[in-house]
Amino acid sequence: MSPFNPPLAADEVRTVFKDRYSDLIAIKTGGQGAVFCGTVASGPLAGGKVALKVYFADQLKERTERETTALRAITSASLVQLVGNGRIDFRGTPCVWLETAFVEGDSLAARIAAAPLSVAAASRIAVDIALAIEAIWTPHRIVHRDIKPDNIMVTPDGHAVLIDLGVARHTALSDLTTLGTAWGTQGYMSPEQAMARRSLTCHSDVFSLGIVVQQSILGRHPTNGDQDMLMNGGPSTAPLKAGLPAEFVALVDQMVLRRSFLRPAPQAVAERLQPFIA
Repeated sequence: MSPFNPPLAADEVRTVFKDRYSDLIAIKTGGQGAVFCGTVASGPLAGGKVALKVYFADQLKERTERETTALRAITSASLVQLVGNGRIDFRGTPCVWLETAFVEGDSLAARIAAAPLSVAAASRIAVDIALAIEAIWTPHRIVHRDIKPDNIMVTPDGHAVLIDLGVARHTALSDLTTLGTAWGTQGYMSPEQAMARRSLTCHSDVFSLGIVVQQSILGRHPTNGDQDMLMNGGPSTAPLKAGLPAEFVALVDQMVLRRSFLRPAPQAVAERLQPFIA
């Protein structure tokens, strides 16, 4: 819930940013902050479309700085690109803001809500997200920790871009989460993530991606968002939908295994899904 009452409005944000944007519309408000979409009015980026995220004041300053550092360090076609960042006051409250390139298209959540995806379409998206997981893991050792349809944008040509590193875990740095606190979204966390284990690897993100793939082809979440049902691993894929290719089923089943070391690496996921792309 937003700590601002009433919530931040697009016109208010535009005024505070001194008309940096020629237009600005609210996209969503979540636990970390509010997201807007706008067109830059002047400067080198004039006419460019960006997504603006305003982090609420109760968010850890170091966490938002880590997201910024991560985005600056990584270049990948499958990962949202950083444009700018800074600190600014809203109603006398200091907030951190982050500006990224706007990704044209729809969220995967919206695509799934419209209709289940084909194996080819789901594989195309999963290949891109697996490559994004690989990009943040090697060599940066970052675990996204929030792979879900809402955080995946699908472009008009069917490719996918991973957004929002707000709860990313930098395994090479000290942890920001409270001991025993699991960060992520219920229904998508790996068993080890849900148990708040600190030694997460990219295999945790692979688990989440496996659940996303199941949801994509099924048209609904395979456990209706129940995290407890994932604590011994994800459900078998074949019973979810008839007629799936055996090799596809075997891979997705391996992605959602309970033991992380038995799951494939993200690069292997991308390679093994490639043959299913039309």
